[in-house]
Amino acid sequence: MIAFLNIFKCRAAMAGAATVGLAVTVLAFLTLATMPAVAQDISGQAQVIDGDTIVIRGQIIDLFGIDAPELDFNGREQTCFRDGHPYRCALIAAGRLAEKIAGRTVSCEVQATDAAGRLLASCFIKKRENLSGWLVNKGYVVIDSRYSDEFEDWEVWNTASGTGLWSGQFKLPWLWRTQNE
Repeated sequence: MIAFLNIFKCRAAMAGAATVGLAVTVLAFLTLATMPAVAQDISGQAQVIDGDTIVIRGQIIDLFGIDAPELDFNGREQTCFRDGHPYRCALIAAGRLAEKIAGRTVSCEVQATDAAGRLLASCFIKKRENLSGWLVNKGYVVIDSRYSDEFEDWEVWNTASGTGLWSGQFKLPWLWRTQNE
């Protein structure tokens, strides 16, 4: 009788473990199924929305680690100043990005999603030239240190040498957005 009870307890423990194991498996599957697809690659011809946002095959992608002057934020365009005169720095950033990717395949590696659920991706032409890095290097955008400081050295150089945005006066894009909400 004692042997029977021990076998019964063992089987009950195994059944409980199997139930727990099944529950964990189902929970893991459901969690993965509802998570945003972060580890994905997207490539193709891209269209430019603004200096740090592109669209590939209908998917809106924010370029990772940078922030560009706003081309259209609540119906307003951010302008910058050089030699006391306003200039359309947001339009310049978007235009230079459009020229850079024209007719080329853009490959993006999704790094994260932001608080609004937008995809943040490192995007490349010819799978080697990082568009975020290129834009920072030319001074058309600033780094967004909330996500990356990968291009900080270039921004420091731009600040010191007065390249691009740093050749005049401008508000950091996130501060400009806050003031124009």
